[in-house]
Amino acid sequence: MTNSNSEVVRQYLAALESFAHGEALAPFFTEDVVMHELPNRLVPAGQVRHLAELSVASAQAPKVLAEQKYAVRRVLEVGDQVVVDTDWSATLKVPFGQTPVGGQMRARIAMFLRFREGRICEQTNFDCYEPF
Repeated sequence: MTNSNSEVVRQYLAALESFAHGEALAPFFTEDVVMHELPNRLVPAGQVRHLAELSVASAQAPKVLAEQKYAVRRVLEVGDQVVVDTDWSATLKVPFGQTPVGGQMRARIAMFLRFREGRICEQTNFDCYEPF
C-alpha cells in the first residue's frame, strides 16, 4: 500500500527535523522540483530553489541549528495537492539578530505542496517569523 501525500508530507517534515539532507531528502522530490520561498524576514526578496539548491540549503541547517521542530496544526489534501499549517521552532547554535546561542526562533508556516507520482514536484512556503 502506498502512502497518501499527506503522510509523505509528515515523513518529509520528520526528515527535516532530523536534519536529513542530500540523498536522504532526494526521495521526497521529483528531479524537476521547484520550491518558492515567498518574501519573509530571513529572505526579504524571496527565492526559488531547485533540487541542487534544496540539497545545499538542507546541509546548512545543522551548522546553525541545534534542533528544529514542526508542530503540524492542520493538513488539507485535495487531489495532488497538500496544504500544511505548521508551527516551526528551532534552537540556535549561533547568534542571530537579537537571539543568542541557545535561543529559540519561531515561525508559523503555510506550505503548499504539489505531488507527482508520490513525490513533491512543487512547494511554496509562506514563512511568518516571530521577531528575532
